[in-house]
Amino acid sequence: MKKQHSFLNVPRLLLSLFRRALKQTRFMLIQTRFILILFGSLFILDTLFVMTLSNLNLGVILPAVLGIPMLFSGIFFPAIKRAQVKYRLVRIFFRLIVFSYASFALFFIMTSAVILQSAQAAPASGAKAVIVLGAGIHGDQITRMLTKRLNAAIEYQKDNPGAIIIVSGGQGSGETITEAEAMEQYLLAQGVAPETIKKEEAAASTQENFRFSKTILEDLFGYAPVCVFVTSDFHVYRALRVAASEGLTASGIAARTEWYVLPNCYLRESVAIWGYLLLGRI
Repeated sequence: MKKQHSFLNVPRLLLSLFRRALKQTRFMLIQTRFILILFGSLFILDTLFVMTLSNLNLGVILPAVLGIPMLFSGIFFPAIKRAQVKYRLVRIFFRLIVFSYASFALFFIMTSAVILQSAQAAPASGAKAVIVLGAGIHGDQITRMLTKRLNAAIEYQKDNPGAIIIVSGGQGSGETITEAEAMEQYLLAQGVAPETIKKEEAAASTQENFRFSKTILEDLFGYAPVCVFVTSDFHVYRALRVAASEGLTASGIAARTEWYVLPNCYLRESVAIWGYLLLGRI
């Protein structure tokens, strides 16, 4: 009788397990939908916020590019799940999207680790020149990011009085003077001796920063001596690789980036590094 009673309880047990699994599945689906909406919204808000602080670039818009699909997927999550059950192509499409996001996250984490490591290295002492890489200006006003780079160059020159400072940067969209001119004005206002400042006013990329600055060094010294460059912390790794590709022996000084734009800068730099690697530029 006991065995028969236990046998009759099996359907009830299976039904109970099924209901529990169904509840857990629903909870997981609700969690997934919430996460998609939350992170999608945060990424879009990040872009809108940073747009008020920085010139428009890939690092500014990339969070929104990542966030918009996430937000829409979260909003229409039930309909998407039903379509995945019904249509094989929809399942394949969304699996490809998930794979793409996971791959991007993996590449981003790997690249960020390399960026962080490069930013910790100490610059060489006793260099004859400090190259300050431009970072965009508003009209004729330098940005906070560029101010930090220039302040780092000033500190290095104080510790190494024989070093000249090469300010490198051309004139871009929304800029009324060259970046080099704006940087020179700032350095002079901070008391840097004018004879120790050299301007390079044609560069429009990191490669050109080093290529054209190398020409100035060769004109001054007859060769390209060991030098240091100043750039933002997230940019040191790529700048080191580019400097080497241009025939310069250089080490980097990492100027600290404001925390609230750091994610955007790392996103932009990660894409730039992989782009340079694929194109064979570093």
